[in-house]
Amino acid sequence: MVSNPPRSHTGAPNARLIDFDEAVIKTGPMGSTRFLRVRGTLPDDGLGVKLAPRIYATKPDYWVIEVAAQISRDVTERAFEVSIPIDGVTGTKGIIVRGHTHEVQFEN
Repeated sequence: MVSNPPRSHTGAPNARLIDFDEAVIKTGPMGSTRFLRVRGTLPDDGLGVKLAPRIYATKPDYWVIEVAAQISRDVTERAFEVSIPIDGVTGTKGIIVRGHTHEVQFEN
C-alpha cells in the first residue's frame, strides 16, 4: 500500500504537506511586524510552496501554519524559502509550523 502525504486543511485544499529544514520568526525592518520564514527542499519538480494558516472559528492556543506544496509551472528550483507575516495568525500561546513528518512550535 502506498502512503500518500497528508492533505492540507487550510485555504490550500489541493495542496499536500511537505517537510522543511528550518523555520524561524523574524521581526520586520520597522520592528512592529513579525514574519515566519521557512526553508527546505521540494520533494519533486513542478511544485510551489505556500505557508497556509489553518482556518479557525475562534483563536486557538497554537495557530497551525502548514507548509504546503501545490503544482506550479513557474517553479524551476527545488530549494525554497517562503515567508508570511504572522501578526494576524498567532494563537494565544503561539504558532505551530507543520510539515509532512514534523512540526516546530513557537511561543509568543
